[in-house]
Amino acid sequence: MTCPPKVGPFILFIGFWITAFLPVNGAFAAPQDASPEQALDEQLVALQNNDAPAPNAGIRQAWKFSHPANRRYVGSLRRFEWLLTTPAYRPLLNHISHEVVRVSEMDEGVLFEVTVVAQDARVMQYLWILSYIENEAREGSWATLRVTPPIYAGQSI
Repeated sequence: MTCPPKVGPFILFIGFWITAFLPVNGAFAAPQDASPEQALDEQLVALQNNDAPAPNAGIRQAWKFSHPANRRYVGSLRRFEWLLTTPAYRPLLNHISHEVVRVSEMDEGVLFEVTVVAQDARVMQYLWILSYIENEAREGSWATLRVTPPIYAGQSI
């Protein structure tokens, strides 16, 4: 059975819109008992495999880990997708490898240094702050409060 020409594109659009906001890998964010390291690793693995199982699935998964304050600052998923495709954050997408070092705990949350080897072999370092969510729908989980623009740390072999 085929849809009438006027209905088909509308249904396709609605289907895309719905799937763009469905959970990726069945998760909304890190479970409440997950550590900040686990929450960060889930984001990095999603970004490393950005286009699996669908284009920008990793970006959508990372958005789900975005702290409510960060979401207010960024605005929307569409703007977040655009931000991650800028030269500063593009190295995170489909990167070769990453290493995470817990730097310190601070009033805002936990500070990590994230070193990424990008697809083009550039080594980039980001400072990543995760904060514990309180008094929100996702209360009790860790979420990304802020990620700094990277520092170029050289080339990988």
